[in-house]
Amino acid sequence: MREGSKYERIEIRVRHVVCIGENEAACYPCLSALDKDTYWYPSYPFFPFIDAVTTCQAFPSGSEEFDTIVAYLQVTVAGEKKFKEGRLRRLNEEMDKNPLLKGMKRAFVVVGPNSSICEGFILHDAPVPTTFLTMVSCFDPEQLKPEKADIHVDISRA
Repeated sequence: MREGSKYERIEIRVRHVVCIGENEAACYPCLSALDKDTYWYPSYPFFPFIDAVTTCQAFPSGSEEFDTIVAYLQVTVAGEKKFKEGRLRRLNEEMDKNPLLKGMKRAFVVVGPNSSICEGFILHDAPVPTTFLTMVSCFDPEQLKPEKADIHVDISRA
């Protein structure tokens, strides 16, 4: 995570991966029915604003205790992105319909490929952190720990 972030790291540890939603309209109901411990990504490649939604473990700096949060993931190689408040509002409306995830903290997480992208990344029009958490993170395959995989992948279409 970028220095000064509320969380030092996030870990995605889910049991299910689901790819559903053939168009934008079909994607939103998937969020209101999303199970805990599930990584969802749209089968519609032009779904706006995010690439995936998942629950994850978010670790505050210096702690092994974690918060379970819902992360709206946006993967990028670009050095900047414009935050779209209307898109966030639409995502939150659907998540608010989900009884399993409704009360969880949420965050918009920008994931970059390396530290130089992450350190210099600019998120234009980002909300104030007290209203909605945004984070910039790097995916570092060197830090992956080998563990027994127990993942179910469902690529059916809704």
